[in-house]
Amino acid sequence: MIKKIVSFGLLAFITVSLSAFAQTDVSKEKLDEILRNAKSYTNVSPVYGQIVAFSMPSNFKSAFEKTNGPNYIREAVPSGESVKSWTQMITLTAVKGLSSNMNVTPQKFVETFAGAYKRACPESFSVKAISQAKIDGNDAFTAVVSCGTSPTSSGHTSEAMIIAAVKGMEDYYSLQWAIQGTASSTALEIDSTEWIDRFKLLMPFKLCKIVTGETMPYPSCVERK
Repeated sequence: MIKKIVSFGLLAFITVSLSAFAQTDVSKEKLDEILRNAKSYTNVSPVYGQIVAFSMPSNFKSAFEKTNGPNYIREAVPSGESVKSWTQMITLTAVKGLSSNMNVTPQKFVETFAGAYKRACPESFSVKAISQAKIDGNDAFTAVVSCGTSPTSSGHTSEAMIIAAVKGMEDYYSLQWAIQGTASSTALEIDSTEWIDRFKLLMPFKLCKIVTGETMPYPSCVERK
């Protein structure tokens, strides 16, 4: 997986999910069918200073997780796929302590992420802002970024993703849903409605205080309205 890491400056950690582009393709019709039939479960765990909870489609499984000092990442892919060969990927990242940096906003977080994406595919890059609405009462910014071609697959695949950056009490979090598809030498058209519908499947996204002594399934967070 290609990971673009910006060391402890404006954004301490940015993961660009141009990961291991699979040579297989999945049609929009197939994706729509998967989304229509998907049930979900609550994915909940402590990540640095808060409990993170969101809905995960039941056909996805955790495939990779790593904490590296102030940087956290967890990736999930559909059953039968892996981080080396996938058609869709849902990623949660966190940067410990970043909320105290007054130079960082959720929009700047996403813009820096998008800049790294653009450098990977300058001729076929596209981006569209989706929302500045708060998520679970927290400042947030959501956008879709895409690459028509990937340099790591010799242009055989494309990738697009929706990313939401959320400012927590102490830490920054991002939630991403990426899909791969047919390569394009030009920028991909971004269908905002399609991406918003897809992202709704991950809602509600919650950031909750850690309650001393509470263990899985963290009912104070999961059951909070």
